[in-house]
Amino acid sequence: MHFFFLQYAISGDHEWRMRGQSLIPICGVGMLFFFFSAPRNCPKHKWREVLAIATFFLWLSLLEGCVAYGHFVTNPSGDAVTGAGWISMMVWFNPVCCYFFGRMRRRVALLSDIELSIYLVDNLLTVGFPSLAPMVYLFMDMAKCMNEVETGQDYYDECSAVLVPQFSISFFFFFLMICNVIIAPLTSNELTASKILSLRLGWRMGIEALLVVTAAYCNVYLFANMEDGRRSHQMMVFAMTAGLCLCGATFMEMAGIVGWWGKGRSGSAVKLNNNKGSSGSLKRGSTNGILEHPLEAF
Repeated sequence: MHFFFLQYAISGDHEWRMRGQSLIPICGVGMLFFFFSAPRNCPKHKWREVLAIATFFLWLSLLEGCVAYGHFVTNPSGDAVTGAGWISMMVWFNPVCCYFFGRMRRRVALLSDIELSIYLVDNLLTVGFPSLAPMVYLFMDMAKCMNEVETGQDYYDECSAVLVPQFSISFFFFFLMICNVIIAPLTSNELTASKILSLRLGWRMGIEALLVVTAAYCNVYLFANMEDGRRSHQMMVFAMTAGLCLCGATFMEMAGIVGWWGKGRSGSAVKLNNNKGSSGSLKRGSTNGILEHPLEAF
């Protein structure tokens, strides 16, 4: 993926940026596996956590820097405002991602050996890999469009109306994978059928539900208007709205897990939820351990 973005930074050709952007959600799954596959430090690898966070930060920054450089320098039709937006993400988006995912990684590291084994098998592998299927399907649709572009035609004019929905919908599936793999096993919230029907979700879960429903509606619109050609301004608005809603819902729930919403940070507990509860329960989790361990301050 970064190869395509580096090529875009060098040549300024839309083709390379579009190929790289279509791969971001799929490569994001690989980065997620790398980040959570070995969450514990050990005497021989004391800097494993720092290395994982630094790699994650550089992975994001290189992507954003290449796109911004292309818009500023090499792409004749580049947009300076768009380039500034990509650069600004290094300041407000990357640190937030590294902070929250680092906190989640440390909570996973505090699990017992049995729970950690269950987490890696039942969540990271069993749930993570099947999540790639819809992303790969959408990527193939984008690749098909780009392969049909004839010599002399502009890739952006021919396929941007496919790229924008493909990226937004794939990011929605990536968000669902984050919920299943990271958030669900660690959250203390329990979602039941009675709570959903009576709308007794609490203020935080109510806002999160509204954000997710808004993102789903935007992606349905994008899927319905996914076709060859140049993307419209309205499509970009819907895609950006969906992305911001999903990021907001993710960070709100992670903030709740680490104790930002009224829970003591040093007195929290690491808990793996169990989805095999009583009838009518829709507990968000996919592991079998129910042990608790004290969580030290981050």
